[in-house]
Amino acid sequence: MKTKLGNESIKHDPIITSKIIHMYPALKRYCQFLTKNGWDAEDLAHEAIEKMYNKYMVEKSNISNALLYRIAHNQWVDQIRKRSKENAELQVEPSIDPLKTLPEVYSISEKLVKKLTPQQTIIFILKDVFQYDMSEIAKQLNLSEGAIKSSLFRTRQHLKRIANEDESHTPPNQIEAEHHRLLLDYVIHSIQQEQPLILIKQYKKLFSGSIPMCKGTFTLSLLAAA
Repeated sequence: MKTKLGNESIKHDPIITSKIIHMYPALKRYCQFLTKNGWDAEDLAHEAIEKMYNKYMVEKSNISNALLYRIAHNQWVDQIRKRSKENAELQVEPSIDPLKTLPEVYSISEKLVKKLTPQQTIIFILKDVFQYDMSEIAKQLNLSEGAIKSSLFRTRQHLKRIANEDESHTPPNQIEAEHHRLLLDYVIHSIQQEQPLILIKQYKKLFSGSIPMCKGTFTLSLLAAA
């Protein structure tokens, strides 16, 4: 993939540059999520990378997706505030509301979607984000409390193992990446709107048994049609 990252204006540590290039697709998806516009997303992604180089280059070990998301988020909030001052009548959409925790929520959700099964992801979010009791989750998902407890235990053990995992792992293939993106969209939308029923609805559609699916992944056609 050829991007502006290859320009001569960026002359930095080749190892760090390689890592940033690897992170760029995920950063651009996040910027697209923020801006809802392809051109703005690309500009914002490059601004975030430039700012990261200028401010954080000396702390190489701290470079991560979460850091880039936060830089991009803050940059976007600054742009929205500037536009608001220039035009007092400008209406800021909820999707770009300067929610301080949004970069962290997105980063964590992204890791969940990539590392867990859809069922584990949904159960974990219902319990730890929306504070559902295990009995409530069991009722909503038509599972036993024992199954919920077991899923949460496995999920937390898995998250402990991957907490410090290098983010420069081998990227998923195109189909897996699309599965991840669709599920991530539902997760973030559900959290932003404070509507756990969004995830519950998707779970019931997916696991109703009426639509075949591959183990551990969302059915692409089902999610895309939802």
